[in-house]
Amino acid sequence: MAERPTVPSAPGDLRSRATVEILRELGYTVAWSEDGGNCTVRGEEERFDGSGEDGATALRDALRVMLPTRVARAAFDAQVDRRAAALSADTVPQRPAPPVMRDRPRPQVVTVSESRGLGPRSPSRMVVTTVGSGAAPILRPAPPPQTAGYDGDVSRVSVSVDEALSDLSAVRARVEDAVAEVSLMAPSLQRAHVLAWITRARSIEEQFPTERQVQHTTQTIARRLTHLCKIWWPGTVRALQLHTTVEQAARNVEPAPRPIPRRWGELAELLESRLEAIVGQPGFDDGWLDGAAQFPAPADRVQFFARLRASVERVGGALGQPPVDRADSVRVSDGDVQELVDVAQRLRWLRSSAPDPEHWGAAIGRIRFLITGLGDRGLALKSVLDPAYRPRGTWHETLARGPGEEAAPVPTVGSESEVVAELFALERARVSGQRVLLVAHREDDELRERLRESLGVELTWCVSGARNVDDAAKSIARGAYDVVLGATAFQEHGVDTVLSRACALAVPKVRYVRVNRPRLAACARALAREFGIPST
Repeated sequence: MAERPTVPSAPGDLRSRATVEILRELGYTVAWSEDGGNCTVRGEEERFDGSGEDGATALRDALRVMLPTRVARAAFDAQVDRRAAALSADTVPQRPAPPVMRDRPRPQVVTVSESRGLGPRSPSRMVVTTVGSGAAPILRPAPPPQTAGYDGDVSRVSVSVDEALSDLSAVRARVEDAVAEVSLMAPSLQRAHVLAWITRARSIEEQFPTERQVQHTTQTIARRLTHLCKIWWPGTVRALQLHTTVEQAARNVEPAPRPIPRRWGELAELLESRLEAIVGQPGFDDGWLDGAAQFPAPADRVQFFARLRASVERVGGALGQPPVDRADSVRVSDGDVQELVDVAQRLRWLRSSAPDPEHWGAAIGRIRFLITGLGDRGLALKSVLDPAYRPRGTWHETLARGPGEEAAPVPTVGSESEVVAELFALERARVSGQRVLLVAHREDDELRERLRESLGVELTWCVSGARNVDDAAKSIARGAYDVVLGATAFQEHGVDTVLSRACALAVPKVRYVRVNRPRLAACARALAREFGIPST
């Protein structure tokens, strides 16, 4: 009987050899344990560990950690295929190499939606492919679907369990990168973001209803979002409940969609398109109507906010933890209620210049929580926190002439540019002279010029249509940029994935920064987070 072929116990097979060569050319080292069952890939400030029954499977396991998305793996596998074919031709010249097409990985399908005005997006299926030796992922129009498992629903592209886990990790990353910005939004928009995030996670989970690791990861995302809701207190998000159906979650959407979506993927597409349309409106100010009253803003914002935070925590408990007991709000004295009204007004004034957006959102959320037990005593406080509430004149004028007393003058700064100037000055030292690409859902000439002047960079703006993202990925692969700012919070999940993977695979690597929104303060805060610069 012929001996059954086995996988080599040591990494001597062609694909492993090709993989190791490519990794070493990129500056990584690869090492195995004595028994070959554990593999470690090391780079500068990076380490990826894998395990398996032999050296080859351990290496593949390490690569799964190193390249978490299907886009990255497809791009890397294409390079490995070419290198393995070359090694085969060198080592076995008497036998023709098998056709390369046989081993080429199947193109991966993602969904990319292009914005068309302020209406719903029309999803377009795109294929992630690679170009040239750099193997940077790009997007091209997909042919009519022929793959098994595809049923005509663009939100139901079949993926493996590893790909699903990778996509869920990307959802988690986008949540964390957006927390600071969403903390500053009105409660209705906070609910909309949480609902969009959890429906996107459940759209991935629904493809693997019996896979425990996928379910566990989705539940982890749901717990994190539930925690954020307890901090922000924006109202109920039904989709966070474990056994909520798509139909039940859709009824939590305002206005209710017609017809009701049948799958989580359909609902996720709808919610993301609505968010893009809302936030894309000119002059939109995060759901609040007091934008014109924000400036002049307090000059010493750190100490100003510290005093307000202390007042809220004295009444409602530490902001770093969710509120414990609704009965706490019943015990709030009338004097504390009056103090909270003043604190709420000053927090509203500080919104556009908050030095700590996450704790600002937590302070506003804690006051919303306290209102729930105040009854009629909380009407004035509730009115101040209404996003539609705005003072006569500016907040500075309103608070400087407090009723019945002379208020000490508060030093102020006059514009958002002045507020973020200190952050930009620190960031300029890190990026001055570098080539920066900003990818956003629409043009903004004013922001482009402000960023150019503030950071001293060569800035290119890209509107995120599919063809533009394709060109951007090619340019990243050619080394055309040093930094990419992805203002992709309201774009299709796949666009963010393509940009981040293109930056990671570029040689040398390109710094990818999720800005969340193409706004001056948002860009300053995102760069500060990337470079470890504390907010001021």
